[in-house]
Amino acid sequence: MVGPTAILAFLGIGLGLITGLWWGFSQSWLWSIIASVGGAVAGGLVGCMAGLILEETPRSIDKFTKTHRVLGGIMYWLFWLLCLAALCAFWYAFHTFVRHMRHHP
Repeated sequence: MVGPTAILAFLGIGLGLITGLWWGFSQSWLWSIIASVGGAVAGGLVGCMAGLILEETPRSIDKFTKTHRVLGGIMYWLFWLLCLAALCAFWYAFHTFVRHMRHHP
């Protein structure tokens, strides 16, 4: 079964390759190869770590909720709110990077 870790790692690798190639082709072919490899490795690592956090944190919160019901519920919703905030921050950073690269000579 494919979990969120594998999905996010695959998306990170894909986005890293695309972004590295896109940025690198404006510089030179050598920079394109280096940037795409670096982007794939970094994207894969970040995606894998994000997937692991998304898998393990709700389990830990569920265990904590059994002993501390109200505090566990607050932590559960706070975790998902932080995940949403992180997704918005990554989207904004990617959007800013893309906009910056379009105007790059």
